[in-house]
Amino acid sequence: VAPTKDGFKFVRWTTDVAGTQPYDFNSEVIAPVTLYAQWTVNTYVVTFDAQGGSVTPASKSVTYGQPYGSLPVPVRAGYRFDGWFTAATGGTQVTAETVVTVTAAQTLYAHWTVQSIVHVKGADGALHDGIVTVKGADGAMHVGIVYVKGPDGNLHVNG
Repeated sequence: VAPTKDGFKFVRWTTDVAGTQPYDFNSEVIAPVTLYAQWTVNTYVVTFDAQGGSVTPASKSVTYGQPYGSLPVPVRAGYRFDGWFTAATGGTQVTAETVVTVTAAQTLYAHWTVQSIVHVKGADGALHDGIVTVKGADGAMHVGIVYVKGPDGNLHVNG
């Protein structure tokens, strides 16, 4: 029976720690033998769910026990990207430095914060996205949020 170890695949038994001498189970045993398990580390596919945005690449391979490494930055008009998380809402944030501890394929979800986006009719007659900025008391420009009264009588962010 092969041994198991999270994040690894059993390769073979050897008689040396370095794994260069495979053990021959058909050989005659004259003295006690110490066997060493040899392993290969598993890799898993991580899929990125941009949650209404777009992302390239849509997936990548990660290695168990290693950091996730470079993660793509999705885009979504009118929103600020807050990071990749293990759940669509809530969950744990995953960064480039986070060490891979999952032992199966995984989906990471983009979390967003709405920014003020308005639709402005351009000279071409089409609607274009625009960001509302407001000059704050500190003299700096800050992203503002637009609330519009909807047909239901309630205020909605960005209409």
